[in-house]
Amino acid sequence: MVAVIRQRVPAETPWLDATDDNKPVTWVTPHIFRKTVATLIKEETDTKIAAAQLGHSSEEVTATYYIATPAQAPDVSDILERLGTDHGRRQRHAPALPNDAHG
Repeated sequence: MVAVIRQRVPAETPWLDATDDNKPVTWVTPHIFRKTVATLIKEETDTKIAAAQLGHSSEEVTATYYIATPAQAPDVSDILERLGTDHGRRQRHAPALPNDAHG
């Protein structure tokens, strides 16, 4: 029987190797990584499979705490489109003001 000695490695070490500048990626935590995995699996399959991958006995925990829900603003494009139109009116241009730097 051969004994294998394992060295404990900080969680961020693999992320250091994956970056070009070898700077720590401090925002990647185990929870963030698990949340990313759960979200990707849910997008491709469903919550049940994402829960199974994370080892959760219930989909509820996975859906509540691990699957990211996109923050989407309401569609106001029709309002914003008005910024580029003159509504049939001829636009008036403000009179040119003298430039103080040039008299």
